[in-house]
Amino acid sequence: GKHVADVGCGDGGLVRYLARKGAKAVGIDPQPGQLERARAVPSVGGEQYLQAGAQALPFEDGALDAVIFFNSLHHLPLELMDTGLMEACRCLKSGGTLYVLEPLAEGPWFTFMRPVDDETFVRAKAEEALRRAAALPGFKQTARKEYVSANDYRSFADLKVDILSIDPARQDAFQRHETQLRAAFDTAADEILEDGTHRFWSPYRATVFQKAA
Repeated sequence: GKHVADVGCGDGGLVRYLARKGAKAVGIDPQPGQLERARAVPSVGGEQYLQAGAQALPFEDGALDAVIFFNSLHHLPLELMDTGLMEACRCLKSGGTLYVLEPLAEGPWFTFMRPVDDETFVRAKAEEALRRAAALPGFKQTARKEYVSANDYRSFADLKVDILSIDPARQDAFQRHETQLRAAFDTAADEILEDGTHRFWSPYRATVFQKAA
């Protein structure tokens, strides 16, 4: 029954998970291609998808129980990271939760993708924005945890579709390095499962905030 927004929802996987758990889930993404992928999957619980940027969320003040940035804050333009977090705070009810998951600039997956999009700088800037958010009045950091998670791809073609859907600006760099990436796809994977799925383990950091009354 909670009203939850996933900002930077991509193909809607997390939105559908939330909807299955009973949330009134809304996916937000600025990329039409990502929203097209999300809407192509049959609805599981009345979830919705809206095109918008994190800097201007389409919700009234205090409308949401939770806002999630799942692997998306570092994709915002640098000048909009603080604004995006402030927008999340604006949209939250008193006692509402902001959950931000960010990838760390390390590990095999990061090394593999670095020729296409070296995110060392933007990931560091996202971390700085989170630290500034923790200092905002009425906004309390309640938890912080690091863990590893898997990026799974059945084929190199699936990887290409996913990477370019997330950020179409990667197209030129991907084309320049595609031969190199394709050749390294097998050896760079941490595991190749029995069904051929290539698994890349990546480190992440989750930061949780609560909006005060």
